[in-house]
Amino acid sequence: MIFLRPQGGLANRIRVISSAIWLSKITSHKLNVIWEINSDLNCDYNTLFCENEEFNLIPFPAKFKYLHHTNNPKFSKRVKAYFRNRFLGIQYNLNESDFLF
Repeated sequence: MIFLRPQGGLANRIRVISSAIWLSKITSHKLNVIWEINSDLNCDYNTLFCENEEFNLIPFPAKFKYLHHTNNPKFSKRVKAYFRNRFLGIQYNLNESDFLF
């Protein structure tokens, strides 16, 4: 199962959701999109779009505020993040910094 929390403005969110739909199709994993209302885009998904059959839309769970970056360069922080994230039910957490070159 893939959980996606798109960030940024509307165009950034559409782009990342589109890429995640493609990823879910080629990996045959179910996609769950976590839509967070924040200062970047202060609008609910259902106000902008109709329901989509490609993914499940779920509200932003409070527990996700405590997720830690799993791919940390420091070993001790990686281990700490692993156990914290597993406690929250998340196997691996990638952040935007994992994709910067």
